[in-house]
Amino acid sequence: MYLLLMKNLSLIIVLASLLGLVACQPTTLNPEPSAQPVSTPFLSGTDSRAVAAFLNRIQGFSAARSSEAAQADSYNNLGVAQDLQGNYGQALAYHTQALDIRRTFADQTDLAKTYNNLAIVYARMGDADQASGFYTQAIALFHAQGKPQWEAHTLRNYAQLLETQGLYVTARQTYQAALAIWQTVGTQPMVNQLQADLSALPMPLGARSQNEEAVNSPATMDSNPGSKGEIRFEEDHSATMDSNPLGSGPIRFIEDEG
Repeated sequence: MYLLLMKNLSLIIVLASLLGLVACQPTTLNPEPSAQPVSTPFLSGTDSRAVAAFLNRIQGFSAARSSEAAQADSYNNLGVAQDLQGNYGQALAYHTQALDIRRTFADQTDLAKTYNNLAIVYARMGDADQASGFYTQAIALFHAQGKPQWEAHTLRNYAQLLETQGLYVTARQTYQAALAIWQTVGTQPMVNQLQADLSALPMPLGARSQNEEAVNSPATMDSNPGSKGEIRFEEDHSATMDSNPLGSGPIRFIEDEG
């Protein structure tokens, strides 16, 4: 009986010790989700909330970084920020600095991004010839680098410029080239957007073909060509284009600097 009592007492002491250890452990709460917005590769100049978030994030960025690639990313973002605020001369200066670095890279995808962003600035400044030159270089590089989505976005940007110049035939061909890419990629929201662009495009009497009749836009799409903006690109390789983030307007490329 004495031995049984001592065993029970020893068991109680062990259990009490374990309970004490558990009681002393701090309670760990699940961390709150990050308040930082998820970045996307593309920024619409007509999306005021996205623009505000980007400009807030860009504050304090410095081009004095550890690698040339990182410096080019910073120059790119600083250029986009100045562009969005209407400081076109400063935007050109930053994008030109990014351009000088990115020309040395073997992979020329980033160089194509800079060409696109420069084209947008020149278009804003009213220099259509310079804008056209940079757009065509960007489109060619994206195509050569196998970046169909970015090529399609830049084609749409270029088509918008052509439309503002009254070059409706060439603009239509360029919109249709972008549409063909999105149809191949299978991104329906962008297909809808390009169909709306084509539907809203002025056309000479008698020029509408049966194929062009087929690209009518849904009634819910914004078909006012005067409301179109521009889109910049932000680097985030994990992002997908499952929904249309464009609103309306050209696209710029911006980089995720971490």
